[in-house]
Amino acid sequence: MVVGLLIAAALAYFFATALFLTRLVRGEVTRRTRGEGAMVIGTALLLAAAVAGFDPVAGAQSSSGLAILFIGCAASGIALVMLRWADFPLLGPVTSALVGVVALVMALHAVFPAPAPSGPVRVVTILHISATLIGYLLFVPAFVLGNLYLGQSWRLRTKQPSSMRLPPIVTLELTAWRLLSVGFVLYTLGIVGGWLSTETVHQAIRPQHIVAAISWLIYAVSLVRRYTSGWRGARAAIALLAGFVVTSGAVLLYVLR
Repeated sequence: MVVGLLIAAALAYFFATALFLTRLVRGEVTRRTRGEGAMVIGTALLLAAAVAGFDPVAGAQSSSGLAILFIGCAASGIALVMLRWADFPLLGPVTSALVGVVALVMALHAVFPAPAPSGPVRVVTILHISATLIGYLLFVPAFVLGNLYLGQSWRLRTKQPSSMRLPPIVTLELTAWRLLSVGFVLYTLGIVGGWLSTETVHQAIRPQHIVAAISWLIYAVSLVRRYTSGWRGARAAIALLAGFVVTSGAVLLYVLR
């Protein structure tokens, strides 16, 4: 029951994300109330999953998972209140995408629980963790700048006033892609190191491996298109958002072990 609720919540959040992003890409001024409605449904389903999975005698690992679900519900609820109070074009898609991937990750974790790592930690494992973490930390500002670019692009197309003084839109875009390029190299080294580490040599392919591979593929395709055809604009910024959201899901799956 809990897994079904989590999957349904994830689908509702992803549908809301698509509705919010459609507004930005098309340069629409009217609010996406259907996106907010889908987000409300996702929040209700996520809360139901958290309540259904609550066990007062559960261990620390189960309690931490429930805490993540309740935090996701709180973040989604706060975002919905802020959307009703004022028009924040990026708040809807960013929150719904991140909370949606959290719901999906928790469902995968419930169906495919990962064993805790065992055995001595080798140098390659340390390098794998370090490279992956640094690459992810570089993805964070690239994600923020990509979203700022997306918001600025929407405001320019719709001639909406902005109270924020931001760098030129070209600077936002170039800086985001430069950070992504450096982070991608480190992230790639981290993934290769993970496959070579003792932890994964004797294990079957886990959901975190598949999610990490999907995030790597999203970034790889985006970078190839960027440097071969000069890909840019709102859709390119959305690719940065998608890559970061999926990467965050992979990182969360590793943390939940």
